[in-house]
Amino acid sequence: MDGYDELYSQKKQNINRQIENFIDLYSDNNFIITTRPGSGAERFPRFFDFKICELDVSDVNVFVNIVVGNNERKNRILRVIQDSKNFNYSAYLSNPLLLSMFILAFESHPEIPNSKSAFYRNVFDTLYSKHDGITKNSFPRERLTNLQREDFENILNLFSYLTLCQGKYSYTTEYLHSKLDFIRNRLDYSYNIDNLIYDFHTPISILTLDGFEYKFPHRTMQEHFAAQFISKLPTAKKDKAYQNIVKSFKNESFDFSFHFWGLCKEVDNNALTKYFLIPELKSLAKQLDETNDYTLLNSFIKIFDVSVIAQFSYVDLNKDLTIAFSTNHNNSLIDFTNIIYLPQIIKFANQPNIRSELRTLINKRLDSLFSSEDIRKGFTFLSFNKEMKEVLIKNNVKKIITEFKDEILTELKNLEDEIERQGNILDDLLDL
Repeated sequence: MDGYDELYSQKKQNINRQIENFIDLYSDNNFIITTRPGSGAERFPRFFDFKICELDVSDVNVFVNIVVGNNERKNRILRVIQDSKNFNYSAYLSNPLLLSMFILAFESHPEIPNSKSAFYRNVFDTLYSKHDGITKNSFPRERLTNLQREDFENILNLFSYLTLCQGKYSYTTEYLHSKLDFIRNRLDYSYNIDNLIYDFHTPISILTLDGFEYKFPHRTMQEHFAAQFISKLPTAKKDKAYQNIVKSFKNESFDFSFHFWGLCKEVDNNALTKYFLIPELKSLAKQLDETNDYTLLNSFIKIFDVSVIAQFSYVDLNKDLTIAFSTNHNNSLIDFTNIIYLPQIIKFANQPNIRSELRTLINKRLDSLFSSEDIRKGFTFLSFNKEMKEVLIKNNVKKIITEFKDEILTELKNLEDEIERQGNILDDLLDL
């Protein structure tokens, strides 16, 4: 029995009774009820509750082969999925529902959009309406709130921004109630919160239930809605919006934040540049504005969370080492703006004379940390002590850091020039 989630609420009690009677009448049969999570089918006493697992690469290929009947279309979809350029979508496609949505969106849009923001719009459009129209003969699922699509999007945009600012990626029912009540009052809606949660979870499936907490099918969907929220703000309010996000990512985020900034760049490029990239690069350059060698090196190590990875073996005392940069906000910013200079610093530290001196110092530290009976081989992260810093300073690390700062200033100038150029283009257009 397919599509239990499509039953309208006022009919469920009667249909539940019919299902129970039908099972009693044909009790030698085996029965399967399929539904989206949260529809209430899991409360049937004589049924076991199973959930669909995530798909691996081979599952995705099998899924496409089964679902797509036309061989030519099937091969095109598989080529796109397997293309290394589309690797960023692989985590999304491991979700069976979203893989279905991708296939449906692909039917309407033969190529994956160049912009990720367009892809996520297609996915949401599919979740909201196309799935019903294409796979269910235009049979609409009941939405209890009677909100329009624009209303759902406005609520999701603000909800995603607020939760992203708080570093929240899963939500208890109590948390949802608190946030959706806040949004209801601010946006002047009159929805019932439980009905809205139901609509998000079951007919639209934009929130999934994992244990006792709700989540977006993938965190990137939350980032998509948050980027949409900022892009629609009045220009005068965007500065504060980006400051809130930056503060959150510095305090709460342990990843590169590439995806979110990339979405903002697509839908809100000028504001992202003006209120995020330029101020952050200026801050980095200012923090590297030191004349004293030791102070400059300390600032650099602190800003980019630099350490040494020491690979060691008590069988081979020639321990190896490499310079490591943590995945903090500042390193994310450098990577996002394509300032390719950190490898130069690693190359500097790998010069034979510097490497030899550092290795000697590291050997002493490791020998004091471990005995040969403790660890035979492995690796450890070491912070720079005073002696190691002196090795770098003696070999003119200041020159390398200063060149790095110059790269930051060059990128900063390019971004400021681009903002001015865009402003001039708009002035010319408005003067026509």
